[in-house]
Amino acid sequence: MKKLFFSLLAITSLLFAASCSQEEILEVPVADGFVNATFTIGTADGIGTRAIGDGTTVDKVACAVYDADGVELAELRKYENVVNKTATYEVRLAKGQNYRVAFFAYYEAADAYELQDLKNIVVKDGQLSNVEGRDAFTAYCDVNTGETMNALEKNVTLYRPFAQLNLGIDETEFEDARKAGIIVAKSKIVVSNAYNAFNAYNDAVVTTDVAEEMVFDLNKIPTEKLLVDADNDGTAEQYTYLALNYLLVGDKGTEKSLTDVEFIWEGTEGETNNPTTTFLNIPVQRNYRTNILGKLLTNPAKFNIVIDEEFETPDYIVDENENTTHYKNVSSLDELQAAINNAANGTTFIQFLNDIQGDQVWVAQKKDVNIVIDGCSYKFNGQFKVHSNSNRNNDGKVTFKDINFETSAEGLSCIEALDFGNAKRYSQNISVENCNFAAVAGSAAEQTAVAVKVNATQNLNIKNCSATNMHSFMQAQSCDANIVVDNVTVTECKNGISFGNTASPSISNSTISSTGYGIRADGDASRGELVIKDTKITANLPIAVRKMKTSYEVALEGQNELTAGQTYEIIFTNSSEESELVAPTGTFTITGADSYNVYPAATEDQPKIANTAAKFKEFLADNTVAEILLGEDAVIEGTFAVNRQVAIKSVNDEKMATIKGRVNVSSQGTGSSFENIKFDINADSKVKNSFTGTNYKYPAIVVIYAAATSFEGCEFKTDIATGICGINYGSHAEGKVLKVNNCTFKGSFYAIRSRTLFSITNSDFDIYTDQGTLAAVWTWGNGNSGANSVTFTNNTNMNANKIYGVQLTSTTFAYDNIAINVQKNTDFLKLSEGVNSDCNFTGCTFATGSELF
Repeated sequence: MKKLFFSLLAITSLLFAASCSQEEILEVPVADGFVNATFTIGTADGIGTRAIGDGTTVDKVACAVYDADGVELAELRKYENVVNKTATYEVRLAKGQNYRVAFFAYYEAADAYELQDLKNIVVKDGQLSNVEGRDAFTAYCDVNTGETMNALEKNVTLYRPFAQLNLGIDETEFEDARKAGIIVAKSKIVVSNAYNAFNAYNDAVVTTDVAEEMVFDLNKIPTEKLLVDADNDGTAEQYTYLALNYLLVGDKGTEKSLTDVEFIWEGTEGETNNPTTTFLNIPVQRNYRTNILGKLLTNPAKFNIVIDEEFETPDYIVDENENTTHYKNVSSLDELQAAINNAANGTTFIQFLNDIQGDQVWVAQKKDVNIVIDGCSYKFNGQFKVHSNSNRNNDGKVTFKDINFETSAEGLSCIEALDFGNAKRYSQNISVENCNFAAVAGSAAEQTAVAVKVNATQNLNIKNCSATNMHSFMQAQSCDANIVVDNVTVTECKNGISFGNTASPSISNSTISSTGYGIRADGDASRGELVIKDTKITANLPIAVRKMKTSYEVALEGQNELTAGQTYEIIFTNSSEESELVAPTGTFTITGADSYNVYPAATEDQPKIANTAAKFKEFLADNTVAEILLGEDAVIEGTFAVNRQVAIKSVNDEKMATIKGRVNVSSQGTGSSFENIKFDINADSKVKNSFTGTNYKYPAIVVIYAAATSFEGCEFKTDIATGICGINYGSHAEGKVLKVNNCTFKGSFYAIRSRTLFSITNSDFDIYTDQGTLAAVWTWGNGNSGANSVTFTNNTNMNANKIYGVQLTSTTFAYDNIAINVQKNTDFLKLSEGVNSDCNFTGCTFATGSELF
């Protein structure tokens, strides 16, 4: 067993403690409030002979000290050299304190890990296969208050946090492959169920990391020999490496886990294995080696798996009779049916050699039989029918992968698992992976065919699939738990996915575009909860729960995006037709839908929610809608006319919606308000005033024509050159005041351009320009009549350059009879400095304390 040792050495003449669990206080006086500590790194057996997995590649060790609260003392971090398997880390620790010291030893030149944070050591992207330099070791050591009162010694043993996975062939297999024209030069490995982030502080996988597929890209195979005692006679046999990799598979002390391994090789002449070889349910465990040995090149039908002890004991021996894998290539419908019928215990891989045209193929699931039907990206125009001979518990499995389904038959389901009668029911453990489904253009299958249709099925997993030009992607009826859909794309279909009386289905990371419903469920039986996560649905009815007679729950999680062709994104209807709105007689629960319109609404006067420009315009045109909410983080882009009084606000103050473009508020829009909205510009913002045909000098994000309008908690921003306004306000009529409170303005633009009837309070201005002088409010006069009032108080200039608060420079209109209140502002130029000397202020009054003259 190979190990690295760390010793904390205070004085060389003292004996050091046997392990980190021993806590002996060395009575060595310390002159001040600190303890000298030296960590010495060594191995039990010296340098030894260089071999893969012996730890000799390690040449650096990262050392980090953490206080009692787990906070790293950054100035104590060091990266020490490891020479001849020995390194020294010297540090001064405060007396009477608790510490934890974490170590991670690695090979620097491999550049395999991000080491800025030893609590989150990340395996870098783009890893190559067969890199011995990825080998690494780790451990931590706790130092308590008693130990730090005096100098101390400790031994710390480092272990690999990885499992080592090897593929190898014996001399006979190598020669047989060579005679057949194959000498493997490079290999690539794809594994499932691996992690990529490690925490040396607690010697575990980072808690937020999720086991997923990991790719080790094509690279030269090792030249050394793989030594394995495969027959347990005490003598290691030699094998030729085909692949070598280190996998992060679990925490310290965890049992073995299972991974699927896809093996891709390239020969010296550029040959590759197509289809690739896949090994299912291979056991791996931290600090153990797993060796896959056997006829991996010339006869993939048989292989042995041995995990031997380079790291830990006891060995794992995988009985080949429990992991038998059969391969069958097929080129016709008859061959495909025969291969399925003859599938034996273990796993049978059935691989297409070409496109297959046909009719029905029956898949009868059997106990202890795992069938994988791999289309190898070829086309299949036919239908699979799956059942378990009415045995709900026979544990048979079937996987459809990499098949391009094409159908021209009207109403056909490409994969069916239904009640076929005659004791052909109850399918289970079905996986559909990386398959594409399409109705042939111009055929009767258009808008009528279904990709997957199941009934009374349990354990259905669909991922990385697509459907085009069909009736729907999936219809699941009366299914039990574990109906999972992940990363599917539905395009140009009539409908999306239907979960009829199906227990706790879930769909995630998907995109559905259809003319009917996106996701439909039935609420006439209490069957759990529908979970929709990180999914984009564009449909006339994005989410519909029909037959709402008992109870049903819908949970929206993550970042979903729903776009409806009518008012409601989500409906609960008592009708059997999802498009007919009938008040439910049952109860329903909906979570995560704050940004969407739900039928029936909780209250009759519930505001309407817009997530798209089309929906926003629809609500603006509806005089019965007094309040419009904009969805969480929604971006509403275009030009919008506010021709009536309406309140517009974000549904979530912390995830404010953005209006990107242009808003025109007409005189009929008097009394309208905007709350917690972000305003941003695009090309539409540059369009000049469209109400009367009169061109304003300055285009703007918001143009207000003779209307009283208020803004509360809004943000205005732009990156377009000066000349754009945030707000361009053109009124001096009595009662039509522009009110801006608690808003921010940021960018190279005029914040507000206004006549003299406004109240700007408690707002921040971070505006700038390379040309001319800016003001938070640039006024252009008030004429000789009407109510006039300038209020600019408690505002802040956030830009480093000085700007005016209010600038009165226009000589086009006189400044008469204005009540001016400008005070308690920060970092603005005084208003008096921004006044054109030709301006006339006849009859103006100034509030006490105004920062003006």
